Amino acid sequence: MATTWTATTFKARYADFKTVPDATVTAALAEADTETDARVYGDSYERAVGLLAAHILCTTALGERARVDGAAPGETTYLLERKRLTRKRAGGPFVIGQRLDDTVEE
Repeated sequence: MATTWTATTFKARYADFKTVPDATVTAALAEADTETDARVYGDSYERAVGLLAAHILCTTALGERARVDGAAPGETTYLLERKRLTRKRAGGPFVIGQRLDDTVEE
């Protein structure tokens, strides 16, 4: 599923990145889009893509302010929020072939 984010809409939502070149933002959005499964996030898909793109941008020197003291190395405020969203959307077991009523497809 392709995201509807553009560099302009991303920078409007995440103002911390307003000085980042559009091409850099677009590349981070494309990477985040390929790493985000719409089946997991459902109607939160766009938000998940945006959070991951923000995290990707923060893992460079540009994102030093978003790093979290006391968190695991490489974690940013955006990654922590994405993890929270992931737990909310897909916190339970996700097994291929298993239905919500615990029966198994054959």
